[in-house]
Amino acid sequence: MTAIKLLLENLISEPYSEADFEHNKECWDKAEEMEKQQQKDMFVGGYLTRAMKKNKLPYGMRYMNKVAEIEEEAEIVYDKSEKTTKE
Repeated sequence: MTAIKLLLENLISEPYSEADFEHNKECWDKAEEMEKQQQKDMFVGGYLTRAMKKNKLPYGMRYMNKVAEIEEEAEIVYDKSEKTTKE
């Protein structure tokens, strides 16, 4: 399930009460977190795909360390893009 589908499924409801608002806020937060993880996964996947095509994919602990570095970079890139879109 994508973040958008989760959000749409949970936001379509009867007239809103305070409980509906809290439920929708929780769904919104979950959808945002899912979207963030999907964006980060695509960033890491893109790096790994390019590295495999160039036969420059490290092995063992070097691989794990590199993936961790790329995940940190993906977090930074995502946070910067979110900050830019909110301004």
